[in-house]
Amino acid sequence: MRIPTLAIRSLTLAIGFGLTFPSVASDPTKVSNRLATSATKDTGGSVALSPPATLLVFGSPAGPSRPDNRSAATMSAAGLLPDDIDWLSSLPPGDVLAILGTDVLPLAGDQAASLKRLFDAGVPVLLQRDEQAPATPSLVTPLFGIAPTGGDALFRRNADGGVEVFAAPEGQVADVADLLSAMMTRVSQRPDPVEGGQYRLSALDAVEGAAVLPARHFDVNFVDSSGEILGVTGIDVMRSRTRSTDAKLVTLTSKVSIKPKRAGIVDGGRTGKNLWGAYLPLKYRLQHSLVMDGATPTYMDHFPVTDGRTEYTQVDTESRGFTVGGSTGTELSSTGKPDDVLASKVPFNLSFGYEHKWQTSLSMTFHDYSMLAAPSGPGSVSWEALIAPKLENVLIKRWGAGMPQLTEEKMTPMMRAAAFNTLSEWKLPGDYEGMAKVTVSGGYDLDRKEWWWQRTDIRHEKGVDTRSVLADFVLDMSDPYLSAEITVLIRSGTGSGACLRDNQGSVGLATCNAADRRQMWGLDASSRYVNRGSLRCLSVQPTTRSVITDTCENITYEKQWQWRADRLHSLVDHGNYRLYVEGGAVRYHAPAGRFQDYPVNPYGSPLEPWTNYPNSPRPGIDVQPAPLGSRPVEIGPEWASFVRVSDDQRWRVEVLRQGL
Repeated sequence: MRIPTLAIRSLTLAIGFGLTFPSVASDPTKVSNRLATSATKDTGGSVALSPPATLLVFGSPAGPSRPDNRSAATMSAAGLLPDDIDWLSSLPPGDVLAILGTDVLPLAGDQAASLKRLFDAGVPVLLQRDEQAPATPSLVTPLFGIAPTGGDALFRRNADGGVEVFAAPEGQVADVADLLSAMMTRVSQRPDPVEGGQYRLSALDAVEGAAVLPARHFDVNFVDSSGEILGVTGIDVMRSRTRSTDAKLVTLTSKVSIKPKRAGIVDGGRTGKNLWGAYLPLKYRLQHSLVMDGATPTYMDHFPVTDGRTEYTQVDTESRGFTVGGSTGTELSSTGKPDDVLASKVPFNLSFGYEHKWQTSLSMTFHDYSMLAAPSGPGSVSWEALIAPKLENVLIKRWGAGMPQLTEEKMTPMMRAAAFNTLSEWKLPGDYEGMAKVTVSGGYDLDRKEWWWQRTDIRHEKGVDTRSVLADFVLDMSDPYLSAEITVLIRSGTGSGACLRDNQGSVGLATCNAADRRQMWGLDASSRYVNRGSLRCLSVQPTTRSVITDTCENITYEKQWQWRADRLHSLVDHGNYRLYVEGGAVRYHAPAGRFQDYPVNPYGSPLEPWTNYPNSPRPGIDVQPAPLGSRPVEIGPEWASFVRVSDDQRWRVEVLRQGL
């Protein structure tokens, strides 16, 4: 892996993932204090990041260079403690950078968990592609939900759950300082819904039900080294599920600026050079492409549409929406508002559901150019802004026997640059769980007319110079954020809260890692917990009294579960057994008398049975909580026999949704 030299305001700390250097850490528990005193603070100039003498990282780079003596504090991700992560996450945007090399993917569990926590807290991650071990996109998408097909990329998770990606177009070498500069510019501009009407699903979290949307949002930013083609494309993926339909909806929304640097004239009489030239963009173009492995997406809509006029503004304002199946938790919530934790504890049921709606408004103005837009093949839509034929020689005022007289008097803004605001919509089968490649390309055709002296003769040449840039990214449509059933991590109430994990058929505890699919579970319509990694069901084995995963081919009590507050009960033997932790192992068959048979809330088993839960109930004070509109039930003196609910039988769910 390469250790970049970075010059960027406010960038003061690098954390290396996938690097190995001699450790000089003396006390990992003092990492936060050490970093706080050694991190170089910005003083208004730029700060160079280079490997300092104290470098606590792991991996084996070819040999880091040290271009100057100003060093950032660096440390190994392997030594990060939860307090360190909290401290690092509290620093201002741009103060912390995590570096991840593709040569070490997939990361070990503890490293992956540390990276995920940092990333979810908003710490940007620089993915550096090792040419000897470039890594397949399938190793990158579990970490970020999206992966470039080539080159380095910078990822940052916003507070609303959306992921921003900064990358150079295909064929260009990404300059790390440029990527970071682009990121800092975007951070300084937020909140920044893209002009011209780009909508963000993640901006709608305040809408009722949005907290449990099965959706993903990404902003992919072009970082073109020439500065000619720049922009951002929003990628929204949404899962719509009803009794009759199941689809994944993909919306691509681009704001791209195309500005040919040579557009205009060159007058040799003024420059003193032997060149007269007229350079006029004849065509600006943009294309969206969506390609799937083994399937073809269904085209639905695009904007702007074809229009032969050359002086107009095209506007599209529409109400859009989709149906989300399953509960939002409102039927159990004491506030009547969505509660994703309660919703995740209810078996998936298409009798529940809600409409998620929003309004989009996009516009694009044309001056001297017309628009040709249409699907250009399976999974592709193209837009071309074409100059009015009568203006193709607008830069030439006079051209006779001598040198031409060139002018920019009639050159309009769109002849210098075009701003595209485009949208395309696609539909995929809901059960499609392969990879989907999104390609966004932009470019121009530049009419070139040049004259020069060759001795006493005037020479002339004309042609059309074409430039295109494109960016490819891969989305994993098996992303747990897109599951119809709400995907959760199930955390033990003991210790630091380790998570249930399917270990090749046996179930144990592991450090919680939201990138580990074997820790992800979804409660299906048959009350079975299906593991997202193995696709096997959480089950009990009565003969061995162990907790395992088994095939989901049939429905038996051994594979069915019911939440009773924060206790997870097996339906074997009428729910008398529950999951618990003993000696670090996950068990279900407790000896008689170990646990009390606590009452179940009559309004819904996921609700707490009394208001002082998990502490002992207080007759005459506590009541049984009720959903909004229902009356809480008083508890009688017989409840005094119940003791505090012990942590070894309690579990907490962490809902995996974009708003997590």
